[in-house]
Amino acid sequence: MILLVIPVTKKGLNAIIPEKDPPNPIFGQLDALEFIEKPILSQEVSYTLNTKDARLPAIPAKFTVYQYNRPTFSYEAGKNAQKHAALLGFTDADLMTDLKGNVYKWKSVVSGGLLEINKDTKALTLDTSLEGRSALFPAGKLTEDSAINSAKTMLTSLNRFNDMLYQNGTQQVQFGKFTGSKIVGTTVVKEVQIARVDFFRTVNKVPILGPDPKVGNLHVWVKAVEGQTSLYDYPRMEAHEWEVEGPSNATYPLVPITQVWNEIVKGKGIIVNVTPRDASPFDEFVPVRVDRVFVNNIYIAYYDNHKVQRYLQPIYVFDGNYTSSVGGAGSITLYYPAVDGQYVKTNAPASESK
Repeated sequence: MILLVIPVTKKGLNAIIPEKDPPNPIFGQLDALEFIEKPILSQEVSYTLNTKDARLPAIPAKFTVYQYNRPTFSYEAGKNAQKHAALLGFTDADLMTDLKGNVYKWKSVVSGGLLEINKDTKALTLDTSLEGRSALFPAGKLTEDSAINSAKTMLTSLNRFNDMLYQNGTQQVQFGKFTGSKIVGTTVVKEVQIARVDFFRTVNKVPILGPDPKVGNLHVWVKAVEGQTSLYDYPRMEAHEWEVEGPSNATYPLVPITQVWNEIVKGKGIIVNVTPRDASPFDEFVPVRVDRVFVNNIYIAYYDNHKVQRYLQPIYVFDGNYTSSVGGAGSITLYYPAVDGQYVKTNAPASESK
């Protein structure tokens, strides 16, 4: 479910006493942030502060906001989309849509893979079913370096690895092997058949997180590439690359952490990741029961949506663990907008649901 969240407004003395170093909100009111909430099988959840010192962290009173580079119109966008589809193994015969709209879609007659490219924003998603395809994925031929280099090479060829923040960022590699109809995680080198590579970036040492903090807005599944290119070399991929403009003088006041924590306790935080203890990084999300959450870490990050945005805004992130009355347990993350509500538009479009 996609939720549009208007943050609370600063209350009490902080809201009326003039500041010595006031914010510089030169962008005016910001767009309300849209979060993608992970559904859970619980009506009520209790939240317990479980930080190392059992206290809320010290958070700055204001924070920098950046602009995104807006996607630029190109007469070559349609041709480029077709060229990039060909790089991934799709042919003109696989094209499902005409070339007049903004979104092109292909379905491979060979693999059944579905590719979607927005020619205006360059957003790209590729999803290929791998059930029964274990024989196409040789074991023991992937390393962390080869997986990262393979993913970088393809993203660069697709013109989706341009932002210096990504080029100087970090990568997380998770390995998998086929077990029956599933792909499960493995750390045994000789068993590795596939790798998932997620790309992350920071700005001034502050992490930039997507709708799910454990999923990079650029991520690729790769196999060991041998000889001729195969449709299964990169069976799944998502690319939502929004380039961030350079230094910014814009600063906005934040809602005090004490107020935000009160909102979290009331159940108004947005659950954006729930990972059961025994989950595989290759699993599709399935809702679970969550009854109690222990928040171990609270920090500020920037929020990077899948949609075209104007501004890169700070959010509060709450990382922790959960338990349930039926024995389930795992990790969990919640988001909450950080910018004071009076600096956020309230007449934004209604929320969507998925």
